[in-house]
Amino acid sequence: MKIVTPDHAARYGQTWVSAGAPCETTRLAMIGEDLRSHYAPVTDETPSGLLADLARRVESQIARAQAAG
Repeated sequence: MKIVTPDHAARYGQTWVSAGAPCETTRLAMIGEDLRSHYAPVTDETPSGLLADLARRVESQIARAQAAG
């Protein structure tokens, strides 16, 4: 009897994938974690004064539109 892994369909036709390789969901989670750690310094920065002012103006316009609508 042939044993079929749970992620067999995702790996179908991929001869380079070994049975011990992580499934696609695990690989995507690992990539996402790497990207978050890579961009953390950028996303953790405080926005500059001009950018913060623009964000406040946009938020106030959205609040006014929602109040009027």
